[in-house]
Amino acid sequence: MTSETLIVHDGRVPGGTGAVVLARLLRRQDARPVTVEHLRTGQNAHYFWTVEVDRLLRAANKETKLVLFGVTFYDLESQLASTAIDSLREAYGDIEVWSHRWPDGYSQAVGHVNIPPQDIVYGPLGFGLTPPEKRLLRLSLVAARAVPVADLQADVDLANALQDWVGAHPENWERLVNESDLELLLQEARDSFTKRDRTNDAVVVESHADYLEIDIDDSQVSNEIAIIDDILIQRHSSSRTVVVAWLGANRVLLCRRDPHLDLPSLRWLIDRRFQPQLPVSLCGKAYGPQDAVYFRLAGDDNKATLRQPLRDLAKQLAGATTGGRYLTAALARDIASLANNAFRSLDLTGKFTRGSAPSIEVAATDLYDLAHTSSRTGERRRTLTMPIRVRGPKAIAFFFIDGGYNFQKAERFLEGAVLGLGSRGVAWLGLPPQSGRLRLDVQPMLGDDPQDEIAAVRQALLEARVKSVDSKGLVTDESVIGRFLSHVELSQLVTIADSETIGPSVAHALTLMAAADAVADGRRGASALDLFAGSGVAHRLLSLRQVQVTSVDLYVSASSVGLEAADATTGLWLRADARAVLDRMSPLIERNFDVIGLDPPHSELVELLFGAEGSDSLVHLCARRSDLLVLYQGHSTQRGRLVLVTNGLREAGWVHHAILQVEEEIIVVAATDKRDESAFRDLVSRIVGDVQRWCDRHGMEDVHAMELSL
Repeated sequence: MTSETLIVHDGRVPGGTGAVVLARLLRRQDARPVTVEHLRTGQNAHYFWTVEVDRLLRAANKETKLVLFGVTFYDLESQLASTAIDSLREAYGDIEVWSHRWPDGYSQAVGHVNIPPQDIVYGPLGFGLTPPEKRLLRLSLVAARAVPVADLQADVDLANALQDWVGAHPENWERLVNESDLELLLQEARDSFTKRDRTNDAVVVESHADYLEIDIDDSQVSNEIAIIDDILIQRHSSSRTVVVAWLGANRVLLCRRDPHLDLPSLRWLIDRRFQPQLPVSLCGKAYGPQDAVYFRLAGDDNKATLRQPLRDLAKQLAGATTGGRYLTAALARDIASLANNAFRSLDLTGKFTRGSAPSIEVAATDLYDLAHTSSRTGERRRTLTMPIRVRGPKAIAFFFIDGGYNFQKAERFLEGAVLGLGSRGVAWLGLPPQSGRLRLDVQPMLGDDPQDEIAAVRQALLEARVKSVDSKGLVTDESVIGRFLSHVELSQLVTIADSETIGPSVAHALTLMAAADAVADGRRGASALDLFAGSGVAHRLLSLRQVQVTSVDLYVSASSVGLEAADATTGLWLRADARAVLDRMSPLIERNFDVIGLDPPHSELVELLFGAEGSDSLVHLCARRSDLLVLYQGHSTQRGRLVLVTNGLREAGWVHHAILQVEEEIIVVAATDKRDESAFRDLVSRIVGDVQRWCDRHGMEDVHAMELSL
């Protein structure tokens, strides 16, 4: 446990304002001392990771927690920052990183990285924010051009004033941390600011309708964005105009002023659309925010040879009105995390998504909003695009088997989840809500022999849609399903498309068993028809009670659930359509049954009741073969459709109804007019009692059976 905190920030408004707010909040929350230091103007990342790190190491002690806030991870020399991080971790009691540039080298060197200002706002510290502190956090985003600033001119002016105020008097950083009246300090920064015309700090080399080329002297390169803004405003340039700015002898910048952030970002366009037009010597050297893309020039890079290619590139960038914008760091992190959790949930057995090297993964850096025009309405719209990195034939096939079942399932789920997450945009931060429109982009990561991998994908797509898998790892021994499977000696579960199980519906199986026992009234050999038999648990349970059971499922075979199709000891299993079994004109089975069980897929329930056009519905056909029906209606959270279920049953001839709840599952027991009301009520009472007694005898005392009122 450390006794004090040292916060070091980069001395610029985007990082410094967040560090100031963090320090003030920590001081109010905790009695431990908090010290804040900052880099001086002109001290860049290389300076910090060499000179400043040495100073921090000399002053280090294990009682201090070191917080690096907004300090750029220096990645030109691959081990410089990583080695320094290791040394700092060894020297200090704890180390914490806040970086709005995430993900960057910190992700590998430190692991967890906090992203300002969202992790302040949404975390426990956010409850203590005062209005001036909220203003500082908004200024951090405005200064970084991370939010649309078209309607935030007062904040733009204040951010500029603040940068001048602390630049001229660096001790003002300490005042922001230490003095109580923060609003008064911000007013002081405003009052001391005199807008300076910086248009003469650069030389315009070439002016074109789509681009400007300018030279900025080494002495002014730290003010490059302010200089470019002034030149663009003076010339009344459009938001599409791209500036090629030569920053001294060592760097070149491509940028534009897009206050609404409704155009594709230059960074995205260069990465994904115009990479071939980028001079070869600059490939892989880009860095910086979305609309200010910097390139470091190597010693052999010649301005004269680079000028025309960069002018041509600037024209193409200016002409691109559709394209993407990468998500802000915190939103990208949260959406990627949400997506990867969703894929882990979808991947039932975990073979594609668990472990240190998952074969299905969403990377935060890949996410972007596509700005485009609707081909149907002509309206401007944004679509969140989620590239999914997929490695290996079976992982690729996972998305596309069964007509893209898992792909569609994932897209529907994630679209709703992203809509909810994106709506948390905080108005006072200037963060716009995230688009609720989503498209998944499955990107196969093929290896050295793509033809062989494609052949393997083709083979994987031919695998059975319905499979039997070991239940171990899918259910726990202590769960209701786990205890029930143990009793019926079933160790396999049936899965669809590797993403969901078919049942098992314990509540339905127990109710069907109790109904068969009740109608048998002590005699052996009651008959039951189990339609949509799926997992086979009802079949096994009924067989153990010497019930003559016939199970029917169109997709699941007897062998899939560990049964033989025609075993006298286990009854009969038919792989067939339920309607074909009971068809009025040419049925597969002509006998009647003491009880019929119906456990259809949730989405098909209402169609089974009302969906027959020009012929009997399935529940009509059931009423011709039995006078007792056990129907799985769904989870207790789906009671609303009971009004449809009971009316549909009544229309089909099932005049008596009882609604049972077993654990959290809703079961409908229905009878035809061949049973009178009194006999039906007695039967229902026996069924409820038998289910409860069975659960109590088999160590499932926490499962309760009861009848509900309609």
